Amino acid sequence: MESPPSPDAHEDVRVDLSPQAGRGRSPLHLHSAKTETELAATLTATRAEQTEEDQPMARVPLIQEQDHPELAEVMAKYSAGRRGRLINIYRMLLNSPALAESWFNHSNAVRWKTELDGRLREIVIIRMGHLARSAYVLRQHVPALALADGLTLEECDALADWRPSRFFDARERAVLAYTDTMTREIVVPDAVFAEVKRHFNDRQIVELTVLIGTYNMNARVLQALELDLESPAS
Repeated sequence: MESPPSPDAHEDVRVDLSPQAGRGRSPLHLHSAKTETELAATLTATRAEQTEEDQPMARVPLIQEQDHPELAEVMAKYSAGRRGRLINIYRMLLNSPALAESWFNHSNAVRWKTELDGRLREIVIIRMGHLARSAYVLRQHVPALALADGLTLEECDALADWRPSRFFDARERAVLAYTDTMTREIVVPDAVFAEVKRHFNDRQIVELTVLIGTYNMNARVLQALELDLESPAS
C-alpha cells in the first residue's frame, strides 16, 4: 500500500472516519470546514454505519478471548484500563504479549502520569491523528475524550488546519507548531523550540516531546497494519 504524500504545512487535511477508512485505501479526504453541528452529525452518522457485522480487515489477526484463555488475565487488565472493553489495538498487539504490555504501560504513563493538562494532551493527539491520517486515532478521541477534556467539536475540526483558525492560545499554538515540526521535519529549529520553552518547564518539555513521539509511533503502526476502527460502543 503506497503511503500518501506528506501534507503541506497549510493544507486543510481531514480524515475519513467512515467504516471503510484504512481498508485498502488512504483514509484521507479533503473538504471545506464544517460547522460544529455538521461535524457532530457526520461523526454520528459514521458511527451508526459501522456495525458488529463488519468483517475484520486488519493485516494480522485480532486476538479473541475464547481462543486464548492463557491471556485472560492481561485481557481483563487492558479492558479495565480502556473503558471496560478490549479495544482492537490490544487485540492486535496481543499477537506479541510482551509488546502489548509495554504499549499499555507506556500509553498509561504518557497520558495519565505527566504534568500536561488533558486539553493540551487531546490537542496533540487529535492533531497527530490528522497529520498521520489515522482514522483510528481520531475515532477513539473525537468526540468523547476530546469533549471530556474541554475541547469543542469545532476546535477538533479546526485542528486539521489550525494556523488560520480563530482557536488556540499562544501556548497551544507553540505546541501545535512543535507537533507539526517533529512529525514533518523531525529536526526542530531553535526558534520553534524556544517558543515551546517559553511556556513549559524541562519536565513538561520532555513529557510533551514523548507524547508527540508516541502518537507518531502509534499512527504508523495502526496505518501499516490497517487496524479496524472500533465499533460505536468503544
